[in-house]
Amino acid sequence: MKTKLLGGILGMVIVMSTALPAIAEPTPNQVYAKSAPTATNKVVKSSHEYRMAKSKDAKDMMGYEPSLYKGEWYDSKWEDTRECIMYRESRFSYKSANKTSSARGAYQFLDNFWRASLVWMMLEESKENNDGLSKELKKLRDKPIHEWNRYYQDRSFFTAWRHGAGKKHWYQFNSNCM
Repeated sequence: MKTKLLGGILGMVIVMSTALPAIAEPTPNQVYAKSAPTATNKVVKSSHEYRMAKSKDAKDMMGYEPSLYKGEWYDSKWEDTRECIMYRESRFSYKSANKTSSARGAYQFLDNFWRASLVWMMLEESKENNDGLSKELKKLRDKPIHEWNRYYQDRSFFTAWRHGAGKKHWYQFNSNCM
């Protein structure tokens, strides 16, 4: 009887010691949260991108500010170019909507052409980086670009800009932006 009891206890200790580290340690971009009233452990995303997309600053739809987006396609060396393009396209208005075309938002993306593509490209990045924004990004498919918050519009710019490879999308003769 004692042997079976000790064997069972030893077995449980071995199982628990191998299983607990995998369960107990969140990755650097995650934290544990206790949800009341059941007090069960739940992993919550807390990446920089997630926090910025949900921030109060993301809801500010006027004026130039340094980009809230700092993901895969961001590089601070393009901030001056982004500022110039943003001024030229919308006079720093994230709510801008062209009256004669589907151009929308601070960077005047053609909504009927770009919306689905931008969402798809941002989803790919979110899946790779596990930033916790995939669900929110899917909702953007049904929302005109000029209604996207500052974070998502800036992220769209850098996603399309692709470290300068996408500058042709904003080319304008005699422009001093590029």
